[in-house]
Amino acid sequence: MISAPKNLHNTVTQFLDGAEGRRLAGERSVMRETDDDLIGKISEIDRIRFAAPDRVPHELFEAAAKTGFYIARSPVMMEGRIELLHYYRQQSICHTYHRYGNLGERALEWEGR
Repeated sequence: MISAPKNLHNTVTQFLDGAEGRRLAGERSVMRETDDDLIGKISEIDRIRFAAPDRVPHELFEAAAKTGFYIARSPVMMEGRIELLHYYRQQSICHTYHRYGNLGERALEWEGR
């Protein structure tokens, strides 16, 4: 989803509002919302990406700090592999029960197998 302030009018918003921008966005629409609207959606969204640090409203920082929500705000990189690191989620899952080879009480579970 692309979110833009209601009062922002520049060449980028003109492009997004035009035919080419609508074709680029596809099914996703460009939302025009206030900073308060965006703050209210923090619990519903996974991440927020701003194109520059100076564009993030102070109130949004305060709301994000209350929940530990990360706001990516570094300048946008033209190299896609680097830019996509802002959206990458790494997860590690481990199913071992032992510590230093000692299963403790769980050793009985393994003996019955």
